[in-house]
Amino acid sequence: MAVDVDLNSVPIKTRRLLKDIGETVPQDAIVSVGGGRHSHFIGQQLPIHTPRSSLRSVGFGAIGFAFPAALGGKLAAPNRQVLCLVGDGDFSMVMQDLETAVREKINVITVIFNDFSYSSVKILQGHHFGRTIGVDYTNPDFAKFAEICGARGFRVERPSEIKPALEASLRENRPCVLDVIIDPVEKTDYGVFSH
Repeated sequence: MAVDVDLNSVPIKTRRLLKDIGETVPQDAIVSVGGGRHSHFIGQQLPIHTPRSSLRSVGFGAIGFAFPAALGGKLAAPNRQVLCLVGDGDFSMVMQDLETAVREKINVITVIFNDFSYSSVKILQGHHFGRTIGVDYTNPDFAKFAEICGARGFRVERPSEIKPALEASLRENRPCVLDVIIDPVEKTDYGVFSH
């Protein structure tokens, strides 16, 4: 059952972000997906059009996988666009590798679904135990961090900013990071992740 969502509301809904990604990024792009709440939306909302274009650690919920996998995807297919769709907790585990991407000219676009929490763990804790512990945190400004590393950074806080940031990233000849502030309580259509 689909959840009714205002795609123009702030904070940005994951569904709106994925809609704009699907309309902007080339259909033959390689897409690397991290573990986290956002991955539950991606399977239904972001079609993969080309074989060998989906990099996922399916079933393991492995965070820290998506960004290195995207770098490997770009090295394996340097003439294709590579997009990393990653949660903020996931990216925080490997963000130092952005320096490697810049130094080695591994030009991937990283879209961070930033809700300032380990949201999958938060949802499961709340569902099973009625409380949460150690799942909310303060993030750095990932766009500024990208700029410090020599990448291009975009802070995206409104739905109208998504496509311009993606389009600018596609024109860049260096790694790009979109720090997208998303709704931390948007409901998915999947069992426990609807709570």
